[in-house]
Amino acid sequence: MIIIGIDPGIARVGYGVIEKREREILPLSYGCIETSARDRTTSHRLHEIYLRVSSLLRE
Repeated sequence: MIIIGIDPGIARVGYGVIEKREREILPLSYGCIETSARDRTTSHRLHEIYLRVSSLLRE
């Protein structure tokens, strides 16, 4: 089973991906998605987060 955890935000969104195999838990990926406050509306920032999280889920 693969599990993704998301720490939501607008400027920064943290994420972590782990895999559970029987009695093992293995880290697969982790990071931070950052959006720029420069010349962007909240809707643009949310759209960027949506695109990047969608890409992460496809991986």
